[in-house]
Amino acid sequence: MTEEFRGLILDGRQAMRILDPDGTVLLDKPDDGTGGRPEVQRGELRQMLLDALRPAPSGGGRRSPVPGPSARGATK
Repeated sequence: MTEEFRGLILDGRQAMRILDPDGTVLLDKPDDGTGGRPEVQRGELRQMLLDALRPAPSGGGRRSPVPGPSARGATK
């Protein structure tokens, strides 16, 4: 899963720039290439994580039961 995540990282997107209200640049820190704070598209990351949670098909194509309210309102 780590390699899959690394494939989602947007290279060069770790740069940081801080401006004052007039637009004057107060800080301009380019991407240092260390990968300390990787940027990824949220939708792609979400899909990768959801795909990792999906169980492999088990016998008969049945799904595992999901906890939910019972007939009396108690949680199973």
